Amino acid sequence: MNQPAVPHRLPLPTGLPVGAVNVYLFPEPEPVLVDTGVRSEESLSALQTGLAEHGLSFADLRRIIISHPHIDHFGLTGTIAARSRATIHILAMSIPWLTDYRTLWRRRVAYYRDRLFPRLGLPDDITAPILTYYTEIESRCDSVPPERIVPFQAEDRLSMGGAAWRVLHTPGHTNTLTCFYQPETRQFLSTDMLLPIAPTPIPD
Repeated sequence: MNQPAVPHRLPLPTGLPVGAVNVYLFPEPEPVLVDTGVRSEESLSALQTGLAEHGLSFADLRRIIISHPHIDHFGLTGTIAARSRATIHILAMSIPWLTDYRTLWRRRVAYYRDRLFPRLGLPDDITAPILTYYTEIESRCDSVPPERIVPFQAEDRLSMGGAAWRVLHTPGHTNTLTCFYQPETRQFLSTDMLLPIAPTPIPD
């Protein structure tokens, strides 16, 4: 009996204060990528290099699994979708962030600007650079065609590396965060559940 594959970690630059983000590649039996990194030329190049080290390109990918809809984890998904036939898999409640990211992001920024920050009594010299940063983030991802998306739910099983991985819904870092657990090998992809800093700088 073949042993389930161990995923290959591919660190990608983000250009964000959080630093590099880890995405994971299962080259066999079909190429599966877990998360994609932020949309930038640096991240795109690093991901292409990481795939090439395993004899793969974007066109070879068959499935992309997104752990949660933050730009450092799904920002390149639209770009990869345009260069491959891969299906995009994500928690069902997260789908709107993939298909209409800019609308939802602008709505969130407006909430911070018009309601949250005034309620907190934050002065303009503090909120202005924050809002500028939030506005710049909008360009760090592309939306994904809805017909390419396949939803999953908590406790579903996803086939990766020749094994079934259990989907764990782990809200905290974000209310849509998912992690993935392989019980036979006790492998755990913690995504952003375990971080050296908390909480996220952009609250849901």
